[in-house]
Amino acid sequence: FKPGVYAVSVTGRLPQGIVRELKSRGVAYKSRDTAIKT
Repeated sequence: FKPGVYAVSVTGRLPQGIVRELKSRGVAYKSRDTAIKT
């Protein structure tokens, strides 16, 4: 692991509890859900 910005396209979302944990640790999280919305 090296410090930096990582972007990955995925399908689905992280659970809210995980998102809160990331935020509390100072990790910037932005959903990259690329699922087709109909």
